[in-house]
Amino acid sequence: MLRSLILALFLALTLPLGACQSTIELENAAPRVTFFAAAPAVDGVVDLTVWISDLDGDPVDLEVSWAVEGESPQVAAWAPGGHGTNGLTTEQGRFDPAGAAHLLRWDVSEMDASASVRFTFAPHDGEDAGLEVVTPAFVPADGIDGAVGVE
Repeated sequence: MLRSLILALFLALTLPLGACQSTIELENAAPRVTFFAAAPAVDGVVDLTVWISDLDGDPVDLEVSWAVEGESPQVAAWAPGGHGTNGLTTEQGRFDPAGAAHLLRWDVSEMDASASVRFTFAPHDGEDAGLEVVTPAFVPADGIDGAVGVE
């Protein structure tokens, strides 16, 4: 009974003030790549893990390139078994500062796996492009020890 009275009083006081006429406009949050890891090459494949955050939980597409230090960027050749680069889910990582982890399997069988390389990731969620980030340099044959933040 007391709850009903309080609710009725609240509605009586707020409705004349135009509370129902207020609008809230939410903008889309741009996705971002937060962390990167690279396992050492095994049988010509490097398992890359990329953490993607999108506060809206939108699926994210990644534009990915890599380059040997001092050379032009190249498109990565992907080996079977990874998550791919389109429609990567972020819903489960919405409230994790790192975001959601995704596996990309990079085929390095046609390159010198002892050369130092950097990856560039540009995320897009269908509405907004996130900031392009570049990984620290690493040697595919050796990988990276643990996950590293990207800027």
